[in-house]
Amino acid sequence: MKTFFLNALFLLLMLAPTSLWADWPDRVFEISVFNEARLSNNYFPVTAFFNNPLVIDLNNMAQALTADGLVISASASNRIEINLAPTPQVKAGLFWGSEIYGFTTVPDALIALLANGTGSSGSTSTGSWNPQNFKGDVFADMGAWAGFHWGKWRLTVRPAYYIPLLHIDDINASYTVSTSALTGTTATTQASIPIYSVIPLPNSSTVGTYSPMSSVQLGQILGTGGIDLSADLQYELFPWLTLGGRLVNFPIQPARLDQGSILQATETLTTVDPSTNSGSPFKTTSTSSWTQALGTISLIRPFEARAVVSLYPFSDPWLAFTPSLGVGVWNGIYLNGGLKLLIDGRHWAHLSFNSDYQYGLWSQTVGMGFNVRLFEVDLAVGGTSTDFVQSFTDGVIAAVDVKLGF
Repeated sequence: MKTFFLNALFLLLMLAPTSLWADWPDRVFEISVFNEARLSNNYFPVTAFFNNPLVIDLNNMAQALTADGLVISASASNRIEINLAPTPQVKAGLFWGSEIYGFTTVPDALIALLANGTGSSGSTSTGSWNPQNFKGDVFADMGAWAGFHWGKWRLTVRPAYYIPLLHIDDINASYTVSTSALTGTTATTQASIPIYSVIPLPNSSTVGTYSPMSSVQLGQILGTGGIDLSADLQYELFPWLTLGGRLVNFPIQPARLDQGSILQATETLTTVDPSTNSGSPFKTTSTSSWTQALGTISLIRPFEARAVVSLYPFSDPWLAFTPSLGVGVWNGIYLNGGLKLLIDGRHWAHLSFNSDYQYGLWSQTVGMGFNVRLFEVDLAVGGTSTDFVQSFTDGVIAAVDVKLGF
């Protein structure tokens, strides 16, 4: 009987008319868990990532790619928040999270050589990577946020203390490709990789005595962090028009890493018949060694500033068009911008379509969310690429945000 009444109550809530939910207050207490992953490229379609194994056709790739080569960018983030909304005008919370960013390119000349060989048996070809064509960062952060609503103004501020855990940049790499009638095409890549870490890394002077955690103290790790600020400001100029601006990770004080070393690595790829190698067109072998220690570096997180305009054609928030334009900084300076369409079902459900250009990457996402007061889930999926047209079909984006509260 108890189960019957609970099920009946839930069904009535779900079938309630829209007007019942129209003036829902925010949850007074809320726990939120957010996770997002992005993998961008300018060749593989979204469906390719659901194949096991991933099929790599070097001949087709060599013909399809432009002079930029194969461009790959990856990122992932997760965040836990504990939020309070004591009044409709004031909100606040605490958050903890982590972020991973990575970017690399594979030269089109190398892909063409792997696909076609060097032209004749016994011949070789050489080339190099641009040092700026590889970058990686891992950050952890913590902080607090507060939101205020007075009159036609809304302001949210999120100061954060972030700690760099890993940084890779300015790689020097070269490759040699040779063709043999017996073994096929072989590519050997040699790279000098500067790596910085929050824990000590080995180097030539610590061979045989290296112990990564022997001298690490929590206070030392926390002391390497930096401070940045995110903020969102909105002003309702008319019932159908809201103007605003947004800052994301604007640097206040850079972080630092003083544990670094150079990794010398060699990777060898030999082309083989994919049908005999689990779908992969090559076999690999690798060797590596740590060499000289590195000094201290300063680091900031990717940041951007945007102007944002929200248009409500019916002077009501159920339908909104939101264009934005600004500047972003990560591995270069970019003109960022986007356009978002939001259909809001009066708090209990929403649907969104978002086209965005950020840090040199186009992304197209579809989002949806469901809210039954005590429980809310928001989902987003899409594609991403350096090319606008390919961003509708290539790469993959997946995000989920789950909120529990009362």
